[in-house]
Amino acid sequence: MHRRHLRSTIPLFALTFVLTRCGAVPTEPIAEPSVEPRAIALAAVDCDAAEDIGALIDLLEGDGTLNHGRATALRTRLAQAMKHEAAGRSGHAADAYARLLAQVEGWVADGALAEADVADLLACAEDVLDGPDEPDPDPDPDPDVAPVIDGIKSPGEWDAATSVAVFTGGTFYYLNDDTHLYLALEMADAVPQPADGFRIRFDDTLDGLTTVGDHELRLRMDSYFDLHRSMFGWGVVDTEQNGTGATGSSAGLNFFEVAFPLDSGDPNDFALSPGAAVGYCVQYLNDGLGIDAATYPRVGAFDNCMLDSDQGNYAVLTTSP
Repeated sequence: MHRRHLRSTIPLFALTFVLTRCGAVPTEPIAEPSVEPRAIALAAVDCDAAEDIGALIDLLEGDGTLNHGRATALRTRLAQAMKHEAAGRSGHAADAYARLLAQVEGWVADGALAEADVADLLACAEDVLDGPDEPDPDPDPDPDVAPVIDGIKSPGEWDAATSVAVFTGGTFYYLNDDTHLYLALEMADAVPQPADGFRIRFDDTLDGLTTVGDHELRLRMDSYFDLHRSMFGWGVVDTEQNGTGATGSSAGLNFFEVAFPLDSGDPNDFALSPGAAVGYCVQYLNDGLGIDAATYPRVGAFDNCMLDSDQGNYAVLTTSP
């Protein structure tokens, strides 16, 4: 395996790291820290295991270098690497570590993070990645994961998907192949109606900030819309309608399925690649109406991610490589 090695531009000796944290995790977008960049002394960890990378992610989130969305995305990639390692798939694990590095490098290249602030995380990940580079003896072939978008939850169709219990009676599913993201919501509803449906909003850049052009999808029993946020708010219909959706109802369960291109080329849609991450907020529409109790994630007793002007509390969806 050939790769370039990143070297921290900050000395890794005789450094003192002080972590303070007061109160609950902030729900407002996290601004760039005003303090001088500082490195975490690598002497505190051996940097020879995935847990060491996780410790650095925790510390960088704690001092505000990484916001919650970015830290969660990196933990998801790290969990994928650890899962492959536990199963003996060294090649797959190496690929997952490389994607973690590429994600941080991308944020640095975009100017979202200062290289000096994350240099030690990159160096630590490189240390873990640099080991015997053995071929994977039993690589897993990519399965044909594409569901049929027909509004019917066929047996086994969504078994390979990540499932999330989003609210009482509701389960959200997502999976992807090389070209499309597939989404589904199954919701208990004894009285199906044409306006029943769900909507999902995305933090396209995973920066915790509500931005003009952020993506939204809405699928009801009677309609499907590809939408985005404008300077005046959410719910603006895209001129270019992408994706497809289908719905069905059976035995007290409503089922909604969507297939959407990972990268449609429309600036009002997200632009993802296999292994990328995006923030999301999902809500069930009961006869067209959304309520706190049927929204995920919840922010508080009388607040939810659909009501927030920021996206710092969005959940994170990470596509498979």
